[in-house]
Amino acid sequence: MIPKYKDKTCELCGKTFTPKGGVAKYCKSPVERTCIVCGNTFTSICHPKAPMVCDNPECKKKSGFVAANNSVHRVCRVCGESFNANSSRQLDCGKEIIKVCEICGNQYKSKCGLRWQEHTCDNPKCRTEYAHKGQQAHYLATTKTCIWCGKEFHPVNNKQLLCGDQHIMVCKTCGKEFTVEATYTPDNAPKYCSEECKREGFKLRPNCTTPESIAKAKQTKIEKYGNNYGSVIFAKSMQTYQENTGYTHPIYNPKIRSKQAKAINPSTLELRIKSLFDEYKIKYIHHYMLESGELSHEYDFYLPEYKILLDTDGVYFHSYLSDPNGKQVRDDYDDVRLQLIPKDHIFHLIIEGYEETGIKQLTEIINKIDNNVFDYSTHIFNWCRKVGFPYPAYNMSRLKKDYQNLCNYNQMTTYNPNSRLGESIIRQYHKSIYSAHCGSQYSPIDGWNDDTILKKVILNRLIYINDVDPSKVLRGMYISKLAPRVSIFNPVLAKYIGHKYLSDYDTVFDPFAGFSGRLLGVKSLEKSYIGQDINKQAIAEANTIISDLNLDNCSIKYADILQDSGEYQCLLTCPPYGKKEIYAEETVFKSCDDWIEVCLNNYKCKRYVFVVDTTERYKEYITEDIVTNSHLNKITEHIIVIDK
Repeated sequence: MIPKYKDKTCELCGKTFTPKGGVAKYCKSPVERTCIVCGNTFTSICHPKAPMVCDNPECKKKSGFVAANNSVHRVCRVCGESFNANSSRQLDCGKEIIKVCEICGNQYKSKCGLRWQEHTCDNPKCRTEYAHKGQQAHYLATTKTCIWCGKEFHPVNNKQLLCGDQHIMVCKTCGKEFTVEATYTPDNAPKYCSEECKREGFKLRPNCTTPESIAKAKQTKIEKYGNNYGSVIFAKSMQTYQENTGYTHPIYNPKIRSKQAKAINPSTLELRIKSLFDEYKIKYIHHYMLESGELSHEYDFYLPEYKILLDTDGVYFHSYLSDPNGKQVRDDYDDVRLQLIPKDHIFHLIIEGYEETGIKQLTEIINKIDNNVFDYSTHIFNWCRKVGFPYPAYNMSRLKKDYQNLCNYNQMTTYNPNSRLGESIIRQYHKSIYSAHCGSQYSPIDGWNDDTILKKVILNRLIYINDVDPSKVLRGMYISKLAPRVSIFNPVLAKYIGHKYLSDYDTVFDPFAGFSGRLLGVKSLEKSYIGQDINKQAIAEANTIISDLNLDNCSIKYADILQDSGEYQCLLTCPPYGKKEIYAEETVFKSCDDWIEVCLNNYKCKRYVFVVDTTERYKEYITEDIVTNSHLNKITEHIIVIDK
């Protein structure tokens, strides 16, 4: 039988062979090879793509690293001997060594490396005794002052606040001194020396539960504090809390926040990441608290060897799916965690539902750090330039859902500044926000496009990678104050004001319509809205909102308030704050009081409601102060109501 193809010479070994196909170049004859990982001999074939490792699964697992690095020689950090590393994370030789247990004195087998720095054998009793000795040594070197008598003592645990001595109390009934056991603190110690004195003391207490006593107590509070005694008492209690703890509110106390965080069961994502770190023997701290003054944040994980702070964001709580409602959905802590990142550290984010991408990015960062090729500034800068300016890009389903949530919002007794329903609509449609300036500073777009400004923000660790919602990294620009964004009128505040002060009116007029915050808030109350502005781009953007959300009985037009006049049921607006914020079409700058006077002269209304940052001429018309007390700053604005 005549062969189908002519004989060829193998381009790899030079042998003559009969090919099975016309394009065959290699003979594929059996050859003996040496495994590049373990060094054992195995049978392979004559082909350039033939396996370079034996069938051992461990060899196959390590083959990529060994092939990429050929033969990686490192010096063990413990014994100083040279060895061939099997992975990018292997920094110690890991050879078997013999150690002596520091408790029982028996010899045991261990490994050479910082991860195997145990001091005892595997006997649980030895390990427990060693830990106990270390704890005793720690407390012997620690000195505390008794919070009762001021005596110095060595504690037996971290929670001990009192020395072991008995203390003296004075009976509230008979005045006799009596001793109190060391387990009591001054706050919870007995107040009476005997049961008889205790019963007598209770007889002398006034009855505060009768209707007469309750009414009298209420009248006393009103006489002392006025009708708003509740808020005054709360303010005094917060002042007392600050004097005792140094924090203006319990929510800023890192100990309380840490306790709350640890009481919550870890999420599925956290458990998966913990398992990953345990598998690859990466040291980590779960629930890692950083604080500076009143600012504090507990990061989900900290990798001390790599100086990486890691947070796992839930898509619901961190408002990836909808606007913050101030309770179940929050994002006001995001600014704090950026502020607290040390300059020589890395902040990484893994988002629920996008675990694969986040974990892959984290793995790449760790591998690059191991090989000394990771540059945080370049890494983030290249990402920023890749995504371009990170305008928000929400789908219409979310925008309609956020507006519906605003319409359904009914917590109108007080204003919650952490509830910002409807703001996604403003950020999505009003792109002119990002080109407006706060005074003489850069606009966000100018800052993002300026390499020098962008690199400064990155070096301050205020920008991180977020491929799920890149617009969130704009917060870094705002926090740095190198390129802050102009303010947005919260639609929830507009709804609160409309409900409280304009409930008797069907149509609201707004001569400074701006970026649609009052439009959305008023429309959520099912009122008609008439707006005007001199910013033509903002007007076009607002009319697109009206069209896309099918908002009826509302309109926004171009008009210069200085040349305009009219008659309306009521007026609600927030006049420009001088030159604090500068928009594209703005050329005339007045104080809030001057703009109020223009509105009162040019428009005839039954009621005027203004939100201003300061006033001198209209102080007597201030009905309420709106305080936005975030983790980073405190802003107070005044609501002015004028009837004609």
